[in-house]
Amino acid sequence: MKDTIAIKSPTAIEAMTIQQAVIGLEFGQTDEKVLAFSQYITHQIPTAATHFVHVIPAPQLLKSFYEDLGSRFNIKESIQQNLEKKINEQFQGQQLVPSYEAREGHPMKELLEVAEERKADLVIIGQKARPQEHGILAKNLARQAKGNALVVPEGAAVKISKVLVPIDFSPNSVKAFQTALSLKRQMEDKVEVVCLNVFDLPNFSSYDVGRSPEQFRNWIVESRKEAFQNFLSAYAPKDQQDIPTVLVERKGPGLAHYILQFAQQEKFDLIVMGAKGHSTLERLLMGSVTERILTQNETLATLVVK
Repeated sequence: MKDTIAIKSPTAIEAMTIQQAVIGLEFGQTDEKVLAFSQYITHQIPTAATHFVHVIPAPQLLKSFYEDLGSRFNIKESIQQNLEKKINEQFQGQQLVPSYEAREGHPMKELLEVAEERKADLVIIGQKARPQEHGILAKNLARQAKGNALVVPEGAAVKISKVLVPIDFSPNSVKAFQTALSLKRQMEDKVEVVCLNVFDLPNFSSYDVGRSPEQFRNWIVESRKEAFQNFLSAYAPKDQQDIPTVLVERKGPGLAHYILQFAQQEKFDLIVMGAKGHSTLERLLMGSVTERILTQNETLATLVVK
């Protein structure tokens, strides 16, 4: 008997909208890509409000440079003016009414507070490629933010034509899949959504179970194919013929490695993942796997869905 994967009743896929986007800028090397990707997204996805934030991590150090100017120099005001200039240059001609804010304190803490205050349903940040800094802010944001989080690495392309959704058939992967499908329907250009399932081949070598490893592999593959068919029938009945499904066998450690390797080899632009999952079969979307992808990924934008 094949292993079974429960599929709940289908839910309607709503058109994707952004009520409040909070976009964190560092005044550094990631800003250009973050602004370009933000402009690309908000140009095509109906967006009610955008709020751009820069957090001054050590304001006292900056103030020491300007102490001779006394009260004539206002750091926050200067930063907000720079924010406004950056945004106006990037979003020129786009019907968007952004707001700006400079804060002092710990970047992670302050950004999360801004997102909570504004009830943000999307937070966008950049990610440096330097190993000593890579992924720290991104994985913490994805873990702690209440809304969706979009992480844009320095090396990401500013386009969405191929979207990869890792699937473990848990409720969180359903959310990720529905978000990807909604995004596909909203984008002006054609977008391909591909579902990926990474599976393990159990080691039954110590047991007399009457099946060869190849027979077990075929059994698992067929059960996953059937699960995908049921999954798409339930959650995307009108689109299932247009959504490729891929199975990858994991032969070594590191689920994140297999997801990223496939995404890079097949030249995807965006990975959409659930924040966590609880599948007893693979536990593909456990928070640690999502965090590892954010930490190791230098070329693909990643949307973490809550």
